[in-house]
Formats: sequence, structure tokens, C-alpha cells
Amino acid sequence: MVHRVHSIHPRHAREADQSVWSERRSLLKAGRSWLGAMALAVACGPVLAQGYPNKPIRVIVPNTPGTVYDHEARVLAPEMSKILGQPLVVENRGGAGGVIGTEYVAKQAPADGYTILPAGVEYVGSFPTLQKDLRFDPGKDILPVLNYAELRLVLLTSSKSPLKTMADLVNASKAGSLNYGSSAASFRILTEMLIREFGMKDVVFVRYPSGAPLMQGLAVGDVHFGFLGEATSMAIADRTRALATMGKQRSAVFPDAPTFGELGHPNFPTGVTDALFVRTGTDRAIIAKLHDAVMKSLELPAVKERFAKLNLIILGDAHEVAVKSYVEKVRLFTKIAEEAGVKPE
Repeated sequence: MVHRVHSIHPRHAREADQSVWSERRSLLKAGRSWLGAMALAVACGPVLAQGYPNKPIRVIVPNTPGTVYDHEARVLAPEMSKILGQPLVVENRGGAGGVIGTEYVAKQAPADGYTILPAGVEYVGSFPTLQKDLRFDPGKDILPVLNYAELRLVLLTSSKSPLKTMADLVNASKAGSLNYGSSAASFRILTEMLIREFGMKDVVFVRYPSGAPLMQGLAVGDVHFGFLGEATSMAIADRTRALATMGKQRSAVFPDAPTFGELGHPNFPTGVTDALFVRTGTDRAIIAKLHDAVMKSLELPAVKERFAKLNLIILGDAHEVAVKSYVEKVRLFTKIAEEAGVKPE
């Protein structure tokens, strides 16, 4: 067999060499451009943060005045303003169970650190499980700067109820139909967690439009049980009975009620977490400045005193810890909702 060898004309060889070198020069040029862009991005972060803030910061509260997040915002805002050197203006954007204000921060406001949101981690994390046609993804479009406080919840029943203990409640659920009330998506998911944790059986959910009607419903016995915040529970303590409380230690307000840990369920949440959120994409150096301002504010005696009056336990962790915890809770709430057959409405 004869193998034919094809020769290449010198002109063609030169053109091939030139093509190869031209391609290499293009790749090198693109590489230098990419590296330059990356270097510029790294350099710009600290520069942007150095000038931050140079105008007022809006604090979007996703519910009405007088709620716990509103109180927290009005305690922290003036102290953070002193630290950051710019006014922090509190703006209430309630509606749709907190979705309207949260969506504004997650989708409409720029990711520049000038629009921040104090809200509950469980509160925001429960939106995908219960809100139909949600126009933002809480797990992707918004992230916590830090967790700054924990609110302990109390499991209540009417003082007229024959249910005296958590064991009574569990046994009653197995003997016949019980109902529970909730006015907040996060509290509903937490109650569904409770039902599964304690092996309760025939339990029906009753929706309440807000906290005030729920308080009345619990007091008169229209619903058999439900969660309320510790401070809210105090307002109807004379007409209700505390079956259990969240927390690592017993509540000073309800000292006769055991914690869920004491009842043999140490992995049940010790409370609901309040965090300061920003839109995803906010510069890390700006997040660090906000984190520092909150942490310094939490150390002030006046803030500690006012948070104590709200029955809030002060937290304060690293940004990365808060983000990890938040993502895990969004996933957990989604899982619980699916198991419970909870459908977005």
C-alpha cells in the first residue's frame, strides 16, 4: 500500500501560523480583560463601601405600626443612625401578610444597602409555602445581614379548657378532633411541626385574619390551642393557660409552663428569629458596615432595656452563620408544608 504525503505550500503554512498566533493573541487579550474586570470589581467593593452611607437609609417594616418588627426598627434605627452618620427612616409597608414590604426590598429596591428590612426569619421563610403567585424567591432574592433577636412563643389554651398539660393535648388529639388557630404563616408551620413532633392526630387548622381575633379565640375557647408571642400572651394570661414555652430555659413570665426541651423534645425550636435583611447582591463590605452598626447598637444599655421589655432575647452572629441558618429554615418550612399538605393560597 502506498501512503501519499500531501505537501503544504509555504504561503499556506504562513497563513496557518498567523491564524494560530492571532487566536492566541485574542485569548490572551480576553484573559487580560477578564482579569482586569475581576480586579476592578474587587477594588470597587471597598471604594463603594468607603462612601457608604452618604444618604438616608430606608428601613422597610413589612407590617403595620405597633407590631414587634416595627418596635424593633424604631429601637435600632436611631442608634444605628448615630453609628453610620446618616438618618435611618422607618417606613411601614404592610399588607398581604408581610409579602408587600418584603417583595419591595427583594425585587424593587436597589441592592445598594440603602433599603433594609427587619423581619422574622421564619416569617419570611414561610412565604413560599403559603403564598400563591409569589413574585420573588425568599431563598434567593433576599438574605440576612445578621440575626439580632429571638422571640419566644407560648403554646396557649383557654383557662376554661379541661386541657391542663401538653400530655392532655396530645391524648385529646388521639381521642377526637381538635383545632388550632393561627394568624401568621410562620406560626402555622411551627404548629404543624409541633403536631408531627408530638405525634398528634386529628387536628384542624382555623385561620385568623390577625393576632387580635386569635387572642380572643384562644381566650374564650373557640380554638383548642395556638402559639402567640410571649409579650402578646401576657395580655391574655388571666384568661388562658400556658401548656409549654419555647426557650432554652423556662419563661420568667410563665414559670409554671415547661419548655419543649423539658418535655423531651430538645430539637424543637427555642424561638423565632428576627433578622435584618438586604437584597441579594448587596456589596459584602456594605453588609459588614450594617452588621457592625447593629452589633454596636445591641450592646447599648438602652437597647437592651427596651428589647427586654419586648420579651426579646438579644442575639448577634456572623453574617455567614445567619445566611446558612436562613437557607436551612426555608428548606425545612417547605418540607413541613409538603408533609402537612399545606397549599399556597
